[in-house]
Amino acid sequence: MLGLGAQYDWAVVGDPNRSSGFVLSRTPALTAAQLADVRATLAANGYDACDLKLTKQDGGGSSRAPLC
Repeated sequence: MLGLGAQYDWAVVGDPNRSSGFVLSRTPALTAAQLADVRATLAANGYDACDLKLTKQDGGGSSRAPLC
């Protein structure tokens, strides 16, 4: 576990080698503020947010764009 939203609305998990990571959310889409917090959490733990891609979700993102 790399980070957790203040309201437990999102979590960032990753592996010790920083070769993969996941953002888990209670909703299909994160707000701009939540995404900023996720990016900051990734950076603080040595991850490059550009290496992670968003997942298409019903009611959320529609493309597999990089997280950066």
